[in-house]
Amino acid sequence: MTRPMTRGADDDAFDRFCRAMLDRPYVPPSIRVDARGGRRARVELGDFAGHVPYLPGDDLRFLDWKALARSGEKHLRTYEEQRHRRLALIVDRSASMLVRQRALSWLLRLWTWLALHRLDSLEVVSLQGDELRRELFQGPDAWPRIAEDLRELELGGTRGLDALHAADWGLRSDTSAVVVSDFADAAVTARFLEQARLRGLRLLLVFPRLAHEARLGYPMAGRVAFFDPESGETCEVGLGGDLHAAFLEEQRAWERRLGAAAAEYGHALLVADLPTTLDEALRVETWLPMLERERRVG
Repeated sequence: MTRPMTRGADDDAFDRFCRAMLDRPYVPPSIRVDARGGRRARVELGDFAGHVPYLPGDDLRFLDWKALARSGEKHLRTYEEQRHRRLALIVDRSASMLVRQRALSWLLRLWTWLALHRLDSLEVVSLQGDELRRELFQGPDAWPRIAEDLRELELGGTRGLDALHAADWGLRSDTSAVVVSDFADAAVTARFLEQARLRGLRLLLVFPRLAHEARLGYPMAGRVAFFDPESGETCEVGLGGDLHAAFLEEQRAWERRLGAAAAEYGHALLVADLPTTLDEALRVETWLPMLERERRVG
């Protein structure tokens, strides 16, 4: 028998689970595509990312001898693992995300915990009300500063990606960022993706999918009410097996369109199935599609 999602003790149980995940070789996801195109060589340390000028004291193991022979100038080869030790996390905190609030809190807490312990830093960009929030966190000691905000994840307003589209995100042009949203409006999403490309950003779009969006067999039957927190409207329908199957077919088609739009602008899409119970949330297997294996440098 599975336990429903509640607060308090369940939060403590999930925090203990996050600590236990440090015994496993996982990190939050990152983008692995090159928005500018071009060929990259696969090497022992990871994907070749480009050159930087040599400075006295730099590690000569990374000196590009062929480039030196061609130009007479010293340049170091750089790799993706070296450049992407910071997790830049862009979170859509509009009211349309409210239906995902509890499990989304778990997902963000797990990513944050692993980033603070495994990566150099974590940068969180989000819109809360009309205020764009940019916060930088470094090291495990930063956990108390962000933990309570993630446990009581505040979502509201109608200006999610649309507001971020027009704002100064403050991210470097070579930043690899993870964007968490329901990407509800196709036109808004397209503007957001195009603007990111113009800024030189490479995005991993994460659509945190709910159970009824993911599979048949979810216990939804009879009269079901769908509430839109942004408009305040409720739509009530009779949901049987045939209607749910049609819903899933349309859902998959929407996900394919989102993936194609991401690829068109040089980004990537990850569809992540969120847990519906605490039992699911406390299983490592639940989160593996949303994590990467840690790659060590050197």
